[in-house]
Amino acid sequence: MIIENLHLKNFTVFEDIEVEFSKGINVFIGENGSGKTHLMKFLYAYANKISLKAVFDVENHEAFRRNNSQTEYSVNSKPLKACDLENDFYVEDAEKKAVFIPPRDRLTLSRNILKLAGDYAKDKNKIPFDIISVEICKKALNEIPCGAEENEIAKSLSNIMGGKVIFESDRFWIDKDGIKVEYAAEAEGLKRIGLLWRLLMNESIVHGSILFWDEPEANINPKLVPYLVDVFLALSRQNVQVFIATHDYETANYITPKMKQDDDVLFHSFYQDDDSGAKHESAKKYMDLENNPIEDAGRELFDFIVNSRRG
Repeated sequence: MIIENLHLKNFTVFEDIEVEFSKGINVFIGENGSGKTHLMKFLYAYANKISLKAVFDVENHEAFRRNNSQTEYSVNSKPLKACDLENDFYVEDAEKKAVFIPPRDRLTLSRNILKLAGDYAKDKNKIPFDIISVEICKKALNEIPCGAEENEIAKSLSNIMGGKVIFESDRFWIDKDGIKVEYAAEAEGLKRIGLLWRLLMNESIVHGSILFWDEPEANINPKLVPYLVDVFLALSRQNVQVFIATHDYETANYITPKMKQDDDVLFHSFYQDDDSGAKHESAKKYMDLENNPIEDAGRELFDFIVNSRRG
């Protein structure tokens, strides 16, 4: 499955926006509140047949629309009816083609998240956690097939975290050559790398999957960023469509010089227009974006350092 384009009208911060996507890697940048995560959640809901109410974790989805105006949705140039995405509950048996990794670790809390979600299973309108948290825990719990071997991507992730993620005694651990470290005690950045390893090994991410990762740089040592970029590019070369939202200078900048000629990458910048709400621009190279808050912040920091030294 490939998401080629999206048209949203009167939805959250978006008055009217159309975006064309790369079949490989899509990098979302923009200031807080510019709509990056909203777009990824919307696309995740569409790909996995999950209601917007569950994904956005709002009691009254109608109030979540922009100015309570008429909302329109279109994905891959196909108009969607409101009932397609606004059911009271998500489709349990739908084929889940997409994976969404949130900014914060969820596996440490997986027992509580899934227990509370199960307690409310009879009331689909009231799930105590956003469904993205529930879904990522379920995917991580999927067993690794017997005899499964690490591919090159999984090996690189295993080398970074120094082990493998296992599920034992009702909790997750990182097994480091026989020494088991409980997930809760591991560094936050390594937890997220471990989660991606687990999703690759248990085949939650395969050819034709879609990976959404919100702020992959969160709690990651900057030295590891180029290796993480290598992973994104390698996944895209295996026909996994990748969407990442980032505020990080290194993450955004490493992609272009690491690209090969056939790599398909688009950078999307989202920004606010005082007259017409959220806008966007797209470019094949990061430095070709005209509205670039990451670069703006970098220049401001440089000017501040220079001026402080002069003073």
